[in-house]
Amino acid sequence: MGRSLLMLLAAVHATDAAFAGASTRRICSSETPICIEGAHVAPSLLIDAESVYRALFLAMDLPPPPPDLDGRVTIHVGAKTGAVVAFRDPLTPIDRAIARITIAVPSTNSCDSWLHIAHALAQASLLGAAPATDATMATAQAEWLARTAVPCATVDRPVTFAPEAPLAGTGPTPEAPLNTVHFIDFLDRRHARDVATWLIGAWANTVVRSEPGTELVNEPDFFDVLGASYKTTSRAGWHDVLGAFLNEQTARPIAHQWEIPWPKGARRLLSTRPVFPTGMSFVRIGAEGAAPGHLRLSAEWEPQTIMRWVAVVIGADGRALRFLPFTGFDKGGRAERSIENLSGAHHVEVIGAAVEDRDFKFDPDIGLGEPHAWMLTVAGE
Repeated sequence: MGRSLLMLLAAVHATDAAFAGASTRRICSSETPICIEGAHVAPSLLIDAESVYRALFLAMDLPPPPPDLDGRVTIHVGAKTGAVVAFRDPLTPIDRAIARITIAVPSTNSCDSWLHIAHALAQASLLGAAPATDATMATAQAEWLARTAVPCATVDRPVTFAPEAPLAGTGPTPEAPLNTVHFIDFLDRRHARDVATWLIGAWANTVVRSEPGTELVNEPDFFDVLGASYKTTSRAGWHDVLGAFLNEQTARPIAHQWEIPWPKGARRLLSTRPVFPTGMSFVRIGAEGAAPGHLRLSAEWEPQTIMRWVAVVIGADGRALRFLPFTGFDKGGRAERSIENLSGAHHVEVIGAAVEDRDFKFDPDIGLGEPHAWMLTVAGE
């Protein structure tokens, strides 16, 4: 059906919400159970919403958000894009939420419009299935789903403004969800049979029934599911998954804590920003001066946390030549690595990840956890 005919049908089916005042207009699709409500709503916005609805809930097979009483999903035009729990669904034996969905209408750029709509609908879908998901993870999952569903968008964008921030939590830095987008993308590419099936499965495995009148319970949470999923295939569960994720970070723009030339002797680098559990730190070595014949790396950190470190040798074309994990990360607060041959190396990226504290399991609902400092000794010979 042509775009002009869809616009005509949308205009014909437009209805005013009696409870919302004369300035608010609700227009509904005749082909998908989707409506747009707001002041001066353009029919073209509804057509964008129809396209996004088909992509998310028909092509990607996400569970649609619980509908309104008329069987439709309503998107409200407002000041912010996203979805929040409006109230719990009282008719289900497990926690499900009815979400209020809002979009901040961008410019006339249709790609931006699709992204806003996709983000809001994806977040509403998540809250319908797993309403207790922490704020960072819910925002990141919705962003990843939106960028996967919208053909003019891309997941691979500069997203490491604050890499030391945690991948989940209720009150992290504003940049933290952007880091988490890449982690979700990594999981989907590595472990999902089809696009988004890993996430949908994770939602299904966070099923819980909270007591009426109490706060929603986020147990099991995303990381509980992640750990249980890889418990039989990986000795350290999701710790190993996070370690594998480190290897991919050099392909993206990175916010380094230190950037130093090739060392002629030994240098000690202290973290400029402490790293939270599931956060990362980056150090760039080289690109200036002559590469030494041998590079020795030694990392030390606060012993109450578990860290994993990897050195990635980068060639002149920007591609990774070798991934060299440090040894000793499970034995205490120290790990080391020697690089015997730097032939062809342009620089070396050293990445450290704080997995979780030794005495406290990482739980995004408890808080951010304690950030920890580290020191890296770099010696060229």
